[in-house]
Amino acid sequence: MAPANCTDVILRHSASRLKPWPNRNKASFSDQAEDFVTTLAILRGWRIHARNFRRPGCEIDIIMERNGILAAVEVKLRQGDFMQDALLAPRKREALVRGMEFFLALGWSSASVIRFDLAVVGFRNGRPALRCYVADVFQA
Repeated sequence: MAPANCTDVILRHSASRLKPWPNRNKASFSDQAEDFVTTLAILRGWRIHARNFRRPGCEIDIIMERNGILAAVEVKLRQGDFMQDALLAPRKREALVRGMEFFLALGWSSASVIRFDLAVVGFRNGRPALRCYVADVFQA
């Protein structure tokens, strides 16, 4: 069962072009999930700085900024029941913090607030659906 603070949203106009679940491999689904979350963020006024930002030992799915807030978003693809606490293991949290330190060192953002978000995407009727979005899922 999903946590109470989660939403279930289907963005029909962008999701309608994506292929149904049975015809794609897992990597394609992960890419579709990240594309979906990126589209939602842009529609909500976020500026996307990077997708799949990689440095040794870390990767951040989406780095975005709005109103002085810089968010590192981890996108998880999940079907069925899930527990949000179990989705970001301590090792993954450390990797996200390390990745954000690398990103900040580049000087591409002057945001005053940095946070780590979690987006959980599932597929419904072959289309991506945001099952849960947790802003500031952990403190660094």
